Amino acid sequence: RGDINVLLLGDPGTAKSQVLKYVEKTASRAVYTTGKGASAVGLTASVHRDPITREWTLEGGALVLADRGVCLIDEFDKINEEDRRAIHPAMEQGMIHISKGGITATLPARCAILAAANPKDGRFSKRGPNQSVIRSYNETGLPPPLASRFDIIWMIRDEIRVEDDERIARHILAVRTQGVSETKVDESLDLNPMEGRKDQIFATGADGTEHLTIEFLRKFIAYAKRNIHPDLSEDARALILEYYTDERQSFGREDQMGESEVIPITVPLWRPRCLLHTHRCDFPVSDRKFHQPVMMPRIREEDAKGIALPCFEFTLKSGSEC
Repeated sequence: RGDINVLLLGDPGTAKSQVLKYVEKTASRAVYTTGKGASAVGLTASVHRDPITREWTLEGGALVLADRGVCLIDEFDKINEEDRRAIHPAMEQGMIHISKGGITATLPARCAILAAANPKDGRFSKRGPNQSVIRSYNETGLPPPLASRFDIIWMIRDEIRVEDDERIARHILAVRTQGVSETKVDESLDLNPMEGRKDQIFATGADGTEHLTIEFLRKFIAYAKRNIHPDLSEDARALILEYYTDERQSFGREDQMGESEVIPITVPLWRPRCLLHTHRCDFPVSDRKFHQPVMMPRIREEDAKGIALPCFEFTLKSGSEC
């Protein structure tokens, strides 16, 4: 598996659904669904009998339709337990195996999953600075084996800060007061207001700050996925290999044994996390050579030592939280 699965854990009202909607707009291929409106066959695949030919036909679900793209699942904790088990092989192997109605097939589901979940008790409890994010994960009611399928578990807390509250309130007031009523939009001849801004790179937000347009981000991400392929040097490979073997061997040491004997790194998690931190190393490499096009940036030993290994340490200590 070479795709990164991300789980957003957040208190109600922290704009998790807006993040998913924004990713849906920026991704070149994205499928959006919700936990209450999704079932096992809707996420994987279903078999139907054609009413005319009376033959069995196979139809792909959300994960199959999002192949080589992103599958967005909102209200992930609301999915039934039986339906949630059906997506475990797809999240781990990137394939869906179907054997129904005399049809045996294997469908590709090579997609990254971005899911959002809420706590079952309304709000997450406060977590100490050295406590793992798995403690907050358990408050969602999701099964523990599912946590290993996600490479990043990101916490979004609704904390009381005067600056953030004022900024959110200003944004809501600006949108409500400066917006255009639906009646005028329906009467307008400009059916697509973004049509004239397809070639723009920067746009001005409601607060007056400049940001990259969605159209440019979509093109940039599609170009990077198609053309940019970071490559590890021999020294960087040897350094990461030594780190992996040392962490695996530390499981058997007496000074590392405690009440919960958990292996720090498992093989299924190593491949996507190595890919994730390799791309994290790619940012300074690209900045260093930004004056010329780099299709295969070379990641050196100092890049792996200064960026990749500290990221590994951070994700292991905080329980997949980045």
